[in-house]
Amino acid sequence: MATEQEIIEVVAEAFSVDASDLTPESSRDDVEDWDSMGMLMLMAEFDERYGLVVEEETLAELHTVADIIKLVQTKGDVAA
Repeated sequence: MATEQEIIEVVAEAFSVDASDLTPESSRDDVEDWDSMGMLMLMAEFDERYGLVVEEETLAELHTVADIIKLVQTKGDVAA
């Protein structure tokens, strides 16, 4: 089971930023590498770590790190 901080670390790795630079309020506009390639890397990590497969429509709805955390916590095998 992953914590919010562990999810943030996975997000940071996928988007090539330092985890200390991310908060749940960080948005697409705040993260330079939050692009289609970064999202693919993120979703591959979530599939591998948590068995979470995300539909394309859902990806488009992820605008903040909090959105990603909520998705993983509600759909994956992750602690709230």
